[in-house]
Amino acid sequence: NEETINKLKEAGLSRLSLGLQNGSEKFRRQVYNRMETNQKILEVKDAAVKAGLPLSFDVLLSPLLDTKEALQEAISFYLDLGESVFLKLYKLTFLPKTAITEKLIQKGVLKNADQEQYARNILKVWHFNFLLLDIRDKLTYFYYIIFLIRKIHLPASFYRFLVRRDNLLNFFIVLSLILIYCVVHSVKGVFRAAAFFIKHPGRENLGGNLLRLKKAMSLFEPLKVVNY
Repeated sequence: NEETINKLKEAGLSRLSLGLQNGSEKFRRQVYNRMETNQKILEVKDAAVKAGLPLSFDVLLSPLLDTKEALQEAISFYLDLGESVFLKLYKLTFLPKTAITEKLIQKGVLKNADQEQYARNILKVWHFNFLLLDIRDKLTYFYYIIFLIRKIHLPASFYRFLVRRDNLLNFFIVLSLILIYCVVHSVKGVFRAAAFFIKHPGRENLGGNLLRLKKAMSLFEPLKVVNY
């Protein structure tokens, strides 16, 4: 509550990072056994904002578990949280012997070999890579909207309109916005790299400068890891 957050701030708390996991109440209860309500989460958000504390929520995305209805409900709640909240997007990792993993194996959705691969490459698969999404998958449209909400502050009513109508025209609009964002991000990155090169022209900085420039010129780099 507000009193607790204020006491934590007085004790030295500088920011809050909470595991929301999913914006759909129903999905949280059924998949993660999390019983908190969205209303309670909004109260925590309001208290953090009032106390002047930066707030971020961890969100887990999983094409194996997500549904269109759950994503629509989740996106609606992410918009309710407002622009003051920072969403960190991660890929749900299926670790061995966990309840979620065992349930998916029983349903035949996941194989033992799959979970072993996840366990071996946990650091590599932790972030949600939007470049790996199948554009033909009906869920991809909603994942792209989540990416845009995270990156471009547009009116919530516009995003809600896109969520309600997942047609071909709106998919084109979403892809166009992502392309525009990536182009602008790349151009800014090139200018930043050039400015750094001018400020630090020494040979000892050449390798780092070239690496910055190469990364900036990688047009779709923002789609790989979005939490920075």
